Amino acid sequence: ENSLLTLVESVFETADTKSFFLHHPTGTPDFKPGQFINIGVTIDGKAHYRAYSISSLPSDKLIQLTIKRVPEGTVSNWMIDRLNIGDQISLHGIAGTFNIIDSTFRDNIILISAGCGITPVMSMARYLLSLNDNRIKSIQFIHCARDENNIIYFDELRKLSNEHNKFKLAFYCSRPKKEPDSLIHKGRLNTDSLKTHLQDCFDNSSIYMCGPDEFMDMVKTGIKASGFDMDHFHMESFAISCESPLPNNVSGHEGKNHTVSVPDFSLEKEVTDGTILLDILEENSIPVVAACRSGICGSCKCKVETGKVERTVDAIANGTLTQEEIDEGYTLACSSRIVDDITVTLK
Repeated sequence: ENSLLTLVESVFETADTKSFFLHHPTGTPDFKPGQFINIGVTIDGKAHYRAYSISSLPSDKLIQLTIKRVPEGTVSNWMIDRLNIGDQISLHGIAGTFNIIDSTFRDNIILISAGCGITPVMSMARYLLSLNDNRIKSIQFIHCARDENNIIYFDELRKLSNEHNKFKLAFYCSRPKKEPDSLIHKGRLNTDSLKTHLQDCFDNSSIYMCGPDEFMDMVKTGIKASGFDMDHFHMESFAISCESPLPNNVSGHEGKNHTVSVPDFSLEKEVTDGTILLDILEENSIPVVAACRSGICGSCKCKVETGKVERTVDAIANGTLTQEEIDEGYTLACSSRIVDDITVTLK
């Protein structure tokens, strides 16, 4: 049974980013800082599901979600424009292998983010500072944005930095409006600037990162090339705060047709080769929950009884499916391309 979250307060963090503070009837559900929440909303009579990183702490009375307006972001933009105090959204579980609890961190912690990827690392920062753990020597918080006006949580981060000597801030702005200072660096984060942040604690650091894929690939490549112990490098495989449905049209799979059958809902449909399974289910009003839409929350798990699909993400690495489940035919509809005639049952 899914519970309802009630909006208690909302506040703009930047011109296009808003924080929502939500009340859960039985207290804040247990989660690990860095994880995300699957929610459901009804827009114009149709149910939509999305996953958003939580930026608050498990001990907080309200759940904080910070959501950025994105082009054609059905749910994100609806929440920013139309979700009012007292309105309710449904909760469909909390998940995510990217978190501060399931990894052993070293004495120096480096949190790196860009854009709305700041939300899960903000939860981690708040958690680490709440520990008052003397073994943590430093926490570096490195965030990249277009300019000062687009830095989410800017004032709160400065306040935390003033209150905690071990909490060090660095912002990289590609187009700063003011003169750069000790806090704000002009230009993009690059391998050389990363080395500067790592120089004093290279062999005793843990890195946690979230942001757009290209940004994370650049940072990961630079850190790996520098000889960093990648066992202590953790990244979110997708910036969940940003709405990012998978593209429908898939190149390299044109020309063939397959039949998709969902007997429980009397669906039999011919589709082109390479079509994403979730698209077909949603187009035909099959009640599938799809929150993250990128293969990491597991909410759209279903079973391919006959035929086969091609998986576009490593669900085992993401912690959403086990090898045993895959062997039994389970898959994630959002990241399964149809390459065969298939029969599907929902879990």
